[in-house]
Amino acid sequence: MIDVSVIRDLVAIFGVIAGFSYYVITVRNTNRARRKDIIFQSQAPRSPEYYAIFNDVVKMRDYSTRKEYVEKYSEEEREKANYLYVHFNMLGVLFMDGIASAGEIFQLYPPHAIMMLWEVIERNIRDMRVDTKNPDFLKPFESLYHEARRRYPDYVPYWKRL
Repeated sequence: MIDVSVIRDLVAIFGVIAGFSYYVITVRNTNRARRKDIIFQSQAPRSPEYYAIFNDVVKMRDYSTRKEYVEKYSEEEREKANYLYVHFNMLGVLFMDGIASAGEIFQLYPPHAIMMLWEVIERNIRDMRVDTKNPDFLKPFESLYHEARRRYPDYVPYWKRL
């Protein structure tokens, strides 16, 4: 027959294992939620300045190569574009790391905006990847674009509809 002390020890061991498992899961989820909150709070997608920058950058599509892009657009215009590149790349990092789902990101940022911006800058980014020998440059943003394109395959930017 099993002694009461053995049962007590087994219950204690299972209790410690369950408590440790709960702790690990809670800490992991808390860190994930904290990181997500910090990144989303640091974004300014609802300010008038953001929309003005976005609208200016989306108009910067009249180039064929990176060299032409640099010659045609001022440093200030390119800085605005860089701001958006980094902004959407951070969202792509959240998506790729599984911290935020595509659905969560698309609730805050319209998928058509992600697709529109990527299609405007894609030629420039591809040239930058070659020039800098960095094939992963803005890959998270590109992954987010492909997810948006997968979900909304029929979307056509307004300038292609004209």
